[in-house]
Amino acid sequence: MRIKGLDGLRGIAFLMVFFFHTHWNQWGWPGVQLFFVLSGFLITGILMDMKENLPARPYFIKFYGRRILRIFPLYYFYLAIMWVLTTWAISSGFETEPMFVYQNEMKYALTYVYDFYFALDNYIPSYFLTHFWTLAVEEQFYLIWPLFIFLVPRKHMQKAFWIVIGAAPFLRLLILVLHGMDSFSFLRNNVALVVYSLPFTHLDAFAFGALLTLIRVPKAKGIFIASIIIYPLLGLATDYLATGQWKDVTLASFGWPITMPYGNKFIWGYTIVNGLCAVLLYGVVRHGWAVRILEWPPLRYMGKISYGMYVYHLAIIWLIAKLFNLNIANRFPLPLALFTFALVWVVAALSFQWMEKPIMDLKDRFFDVPPERILQDPEPAAPTEA
Repeated sequence: MRIKGLDGLRGIAFLMVFFFHTHWNQWGWPGVQLFFVLSGFLITGILMDMKENLPARPYFIKFYGRRILRIFPLYYFYLAIMWVLTTWAISSGFETEPMFVYQNEMKYALTYVYDFYFALDNYIPSYFLTHFWTLAVEEQFYLIWPLFIFLVPRKHMQKAFWIVIGAAPFLRLLILVLHGMDSFSFLRNNVALVVYSLPFTHLDAFAFGALLTLIRVPKAKGIFIASIIIYPLLGLATDYLATGQWKDVTLASFGWPITMPYGNKFIWGYTIVNGLCAVLLYGVVRHGWAVRILEWPPLRYMGKISYGMYVYHLAIIWLIAKLFNLNIANRFPLPLALFTFALVWVVAALSFQWMEKPIMDLKDRFFDVPPERILQDPEPAAPTEA
């Protein structure tokens, strides 16, 4: 049975990311963390149901088969279309530099290692591909998590999730330590950005989501209200103590700028952000928080097509900026931001209706799973440094 509110929550997550990328907010980047937590929750639920009902071989075949049919068609369609468009642009002499960048970097996206390339010193930003590092993180999670769930006994699963959550800050600390060594000089100078882009950083996001399949959170509403009060106070205070001044980006992001670069907050800050996303998700799933708003048909539909909206949105933002002679690093005029959003919606809706959905419908034909979770296959997650 479909869980009410989750599509709407996906829609909210994409809105946060989109208006972050059009520079209408500096606090929208945790939308991607919300996507990760959602994926951890839904994927873990699916896998635990499949583990209880299927032998090992069909367990893995059906899971990966369903994921391939949901993720690969749109993903590789976009890469192919962008190859055609960039080849045409190069031959026409239109903005050839970003077109060559896309074609040179496409190989990292094809093999789902763009997150690792994103961390390298020779990385060159591309508005056609930069956001694909998050999709690489998701795919790497899909690759290892089924084996993790299959091997861990049910009675030890909750403890295992807590271990992963606890290990994530230590892995981020390890990246910080390694970053300072000469043998890791191939990494970008900005260690906070390196930490942000690597998949190990986001293990606690997925594990928090997974944990919600097993635990109850007492007094969740009180915890959430207290958290959203403490969250900006903690962020602002730690950034001020680290820098000795009120930076504009800190104030605009309520103390949580993207990559959390000040005072090594990137070591522990993701656990705070992911935990807050997890409490929000728990409230929606278990207590129906804001479900009337989240079930509003346009918002729910946006969540349904959020994968496509995420895949297409940065390229469309770049195109609109070029057509209207805007600096893409500056805030879009609001009417143009809304027009861009509408264009992203239309492109994603057409993609969903005519390409994604017919292929998605094959999942139940070739890779049917236990009915408890069949309607809740998650959308791939999705921001970037842009």
